[in-house]
Amino acid sequence: LRVVDRQLFGNTLPNSDGWIKIESSTPRISGHYAIFNEDLSTYQATEISAEPLRTIILPEIGEAGRTMFAAVNPNPEPGLVSIDVVGPDGTVRKTTDRMIQPNGAVTSICCGDLFDGINLKPHDYLRVRTSAGLQAFELSENQSKGMVISNGLDQGAGNSTLYAPQYSFSPEARSSLTVVNLDSKEGVVSFRLIGDNARQIGITRNLPIASNGKILVDDPQFFQSDAGGENQGYVEI
Repeated sequence: LRVVDRQLFGNTLPNSDGWIKIESSTPRISGHYAIFNEDLSTYQATEISAEPLRTIILPEIGEAGRTMFAAVNPNPEPGLVSIDVVGPDGTVRKTTDRMIQPNGAVTSICCGDLFDGINLKPHDYLRVRTSAGLQAFELSENQSKGMVISNGLDQGAGNSTLYAPQYSFSPEARSSLTVVNLDSKEGVVSFRLIGDNARQIGITRNLPIASNGKILVDDPQFFQSDAGGENQGYVEI
């Protein structure tokens, strides 16, 4: 089933923020949602989230702090929410608390209304903490990457090995990588770029990461590659 908002709610839908709850009589459903303009020059999609989370990571911050996020309380009771701005060294730069009413949401554009006096930077990230389960979403804007949307990540998840299935460093397309340390211990993160021929491209990079810290990789020469024209593959982290 593929629908847009006007098909569901008609042309009288108010021009305001909100959220949609989807329920089905079948035991299992899945899906995604998208944000796009009329000519599809802007199109971003992500999966529809299902399970409410208690500690949520929003890893992307746009250039000059251009980030919008929303946290939704789908519960019948109000919930107290604490939102942290965390720096790349894992330190909490600022915390703000909000009460979200049942079926309500807290929404912020550029986060200036939540974090007065704090300039968010791309190397920061947001952490949302609550005693009740929430759903969270973020949208960030960058000149190089355009618009990026994603759901909040579960801080209780994560793994010691990750794979970025598509990585490109050509003049026409550029990838970036964001890694957040979900643990309270510092460590070292290794990055290997593997080409479509299963051979490593460039060098292995080993970067320290602080406890609860973040690594942002957006340098097209990060792997110092001289691969004779090969410019894409996947990254093992």
